[in-house]
Amino acid sequence: MKRFTILLSVACLLSCHKTPVEPQEIKATIIGYRPPPYTGCREGYELKTETGQLLLGSSFDLPAPYDNAGKLAYPALVWIRYKVREAGPTCSYASDLVNILSIRAQ
Repeated sequence: MKRFTILLSVACLLSCHKTPVEPQEIKATIIGYRPPPYTGCREGYELKTETGQLLLGSSFDLPAPYDNAGKLAYPALVWIRYKVREAGPTCSYASDLVNILSIRAQ
C-alpha cells in the first residue's frame, strides 16, 4: 500500500498541466480600500508589495474575509497573485491597476 501511495504521488507530480503555470505569489500588504468612483475603473484594494510597488487590485470574487472590504482590518498582510488589468472603454491602461487572481493571509 505504501508503494502504491508513492507511485500515485509521483504520477500526480509528473502529470501534464493543461493551463499555463501562473506567476508565483508575492507578499503584499492591503493598506486600504478605494471605493468606486464615477468612472468605474479605479476602485479596489490599495496594495503595497514587498518591493514597495503600489497597486490597486480589483476585489471581485475574492474568498472570505477579502470579499468584504468594510469588515477587513487594515493593514492586512497577504500573499497574492495578480495580473495587470486590460484597458477598457471607460478606463485607460495603467500598470498599477491589477486583477487579484488569488489571495491568502500570510
